[in-house]
Amino acid sequence: MGRVIPMLVLTSALCACATALTPGGAGVRLMKSDPPAGCKEIGDVSGYGGGAGALENAKNEMRNKASDRGANYVRVETADIRSSQMTGTAYQCPESTLPPAN
Repeated sequence: MGRVIPMLVLTSALCACATALTPGGAGVRLMKSDPPAGCKEIGDVSGYGGGAGALENAKNEMRNKASDRGANYVRVETADIRSSQMTGTAYQCPESTLPPAN
């Protein structure tokens, strides 16, 4: 019994790696292209994903962070599949200039 509890805690910690997309994060566009004209640069954002669906978790984390900073567009600079890390630059753009949400 003494070994079971620590193993359950470790297993739970490893499985809790999924990053849920927030409602605000869902409105952030991730693109490889430059933002449309009229956008204001907010700054650098990054995301890291672990476990199953690691790259999707990294995207969700980056979109959530961008949304928290008031951005609605991220130009993706790097996406490393091996480490499941993504980096980009966040922008606040007029809604009328944005492509459909992805």
